[in-house]
Amino acid sequence: MEGPLGVDFKNVARSIALARRAGIGEIWLLTSSPVTRYPGVARVFSRLPAADCAAVYRSCDVLLKLSLVEGMFGPPLEMFHCGGTAVVYDVTGHDEYIEHEANALVVATGDESGVVAALRRLAQEPGLLPRLTEGAARTAAAWPDWAATSPRFATALGAIAAAPPGIARERLRLSTAELFSQYVRAEQALQAARRRAPWQRAARRASGLLQGAARRSPGLLRRLLTWRALWLEERALPRARTRI
Repeated sequence: MEGPLGVDFKNVARSIALARRAGIGEIWLLTSSPVTRYPGVARVFSRLPAADCAAVYRSCDVLLKLSLVEGMFGPPLEMFHCGGTAVVYDVTGHDEYIEHEANALVVATGDESGVVAALRRLAQEPGLLPRLTEGAARTAAAWPDWAATSPRFATALGAIAAAPPGIARERLRLSTAELFSQYVRAEQALQAARRRAPWQRAARRASGLLQGAARRSPGLLRRLLTWRALWLEERALPRARTRI
């Protein structure tokens, strides 16, 4: 698993719970959250420098990445470059390079039984994992590197900057404003739904009492993040997002 705890659309704690349900023998967590251990997880890698993450990927066979919304869906591609494959939701961005049954397994967003079944297939079908990792390696090899993409990106930015003011630039400004407002509306709707849940109101009050103390104590902060993920995030069914 890769991703931060406490970010609902990254869906990390719930992913750990599904991996346990599938009977995965060894689970690793690569996270930006300041935690040192997590129940059911064999190894936790917290806040590693980016240059050190590839060694973690190379030590694993499968990345379980169940984000509910993404932009450029990067971690599975990183896993492909490091010799593994992935199980993902059909989240925004996955179709740029992920092909179901060719280089990874893709499950409909929110289909948790499908996730468990996919993980069990990888464990039980002898030829599946090698086939997917071979496909993933081909995808990674064909992906443009920085030397190829950076000049193209610079050219595109230069063309935008050089374009005269007009309808294209105004349309870009309006589109950017609308996309951001969609994100704000989605976040506000999720927060309103959480406020209506009585058990979440109680949990929020308890969390508020601990936050001040946690800021002064790194050890307490680590425990608080872990407890919250274990008792709240693992049990909260994720709300699928189709827009941001």
